Amino acid sequence: MVKSWVINVKTSKAKRDFFTSQARDISLDFKYYNAVTPKTLHNFNYISDECLQAKVFARPLLKTEIACAISHRNLWKKLLAEKYVNYYCIFEDDTFLNKDIVGLINHDSIKQFDLIKFSGRKNTPNKLLFDINDKYKLFKLAYGPLDAGAYRISKKAASILLSFTYNLTHPIDIMMDRSYDHGIDIHSILPYPCNTEWRFDPKDPLYTDIGPREFKYPPNSSFFSKMPTRVNRVRTSFKKRMSHLKLILKNEK
Repeated sequence: MVKSWVINVKTSKAKRDFFTSQARDISLDFKYYNAVTPKTLHNFNYISDECLQAKVFARPLLKTEIACAISHRNLWKKLLAEKYVNYYCIFEDDTFLNKDIVGLINHDSIKQFDLIKFSGRKNTPNKLLFDINDKYKLFKLAYGPLDAGAYRISKKAASILLSFTYNLTHPIDIMMDRSYDHGIDIHSILPYPCNTEWRFDPKDPLYTDIGPREFKYPPNSSFFSKMPTRVNRVRTSFKKRMSHLKLILKNEK
């Protein structure tokens, strides 16, 4: 059995109305999860080491990024506590939905997969596994497509990712992407039946309040202070290449 949840800050009525209208039009059954905010972070257990984040990610995480991560983590915990539900479909409230998503969520052909992305912002190396129908195909990815806007997750994946993301070193979508570190295979349905866009105009009703993704080093950073981040990026690049190679060489059953 699959349940669908939508992460929404309770005061964000514009986004709630936007998603509700879409869901009504396509008959998507879902519940809202009241998102964690920077003001409520103190209620939850996690590690957020700004010095470590600066070393591996070039900057500390924004409080809104941490709150977003905890919202996803809380839903994973909720899934593990379910008795009769095996999967959650999790949506962020600014996600655009294709009408086909309802039929894909419970499609028999994808039941055995632990983590399936319904949206993605990056084209990553992939391998075709099979045709779901005459429009959609299932692919296995070498690593994730930089998006946590719409996905289906199993209890197995939720358990592993909860452990992996307890120490928040990166935004949650990047940490979920790292299949080469956490070991959960990432699959995607293409073309994506959902779409997310980052909107940074505060006047936009779908304004993305995590802010622009800035990867610049702090002003006056020395060569030596930049080295840990650069070394980590080289290490990550190597892991991505190896993951791509394994994807090419591995025969899928």
